[in-house]
Amino acid sequence: MNEVTRLLRLRHVMERTGLGRTTVLDLVAQGRMPRPIAISDRAKGWIEQEIEAFLRSRIAASRGDAGNPGSLK
Repeated sequence: MNEVTRLLRLRHVMERTGLGRTTVLDLVAQGRMPRPIAISDRAKGWIEQEIEAFLRSRIAASRGDAGNPGSLK
């Protein structure tokens, strides 16, 4: 399987997560959100699959069901 790796800039991470700039950067600093990678000397980007995994984990944690779609908790 040949999966395409896409990079998201900060504004796209903010749109995807619904979080503000400071919150995203604070969560990264705390190790609670994936770290961006360096694209160039001044540009950074987040791996889309890692952001999707972060969102899935937050959904599971907020529902207390560890991601089980059949759970009615």
